[in-house]
Amino acid sequence: MSMRLDYDIMADFFARWEGTTLFNKVAMRPGSPTSAGLWQNKLLFGLSGNPSACYVGFELFVRPVLSSMQASAEVTAQEHTAFLAEDYLKVNAYARYVRGVWFSEKGMIYVRPVGTDKSSAVVTIKDANCLIVVPPTKTGIRAGDIVKFLPLEGAMVH
Repeated sequence: MSMRLDYDIMADFFARWEGTTLFNKVAMRPGSPTSAGLWQNKLLFGLSGNPSACYVGFELFVRPVLSSMQASAEVTAQEHTAFLAEDYLKVNAYARYVRGVWFSEKGMIYVRPVGTDKSSAVVTIKDANCLIVVPPTKTGIRAGDIVKFLPLEGAMVH
């Protein structure tokens, strides 16, 4: 019988290394194990081992740093607001970044989650053009509520 253990080795690494830890874990889902630090004047990121959570951590933390290093005029994705097109009833203790699609209909901007919202579900990454920012909630949020979203690389909001 095989036993699977979930263990975040990067948290231990950032807690015990000789570099400077900038942050070790963040209050967000998915991607809470995201960490960063400086070692010998080099920036290091520790991202979640879960593929979709790693993707979110990359988009929120690593891509802006890489853009800045390349002297990009726009370092971070510009946050926008939209109407939620369908209910999202998952309870969240932390902000949740949901892979989604934004679209325009009759002059209004809407967002909806893409596929299943599990950090292990990688197939939805290809269909997403934004990350919907779901605030902490004990009840979920309803269709028609106004939410924030971050367009992903190459996705333009007009």
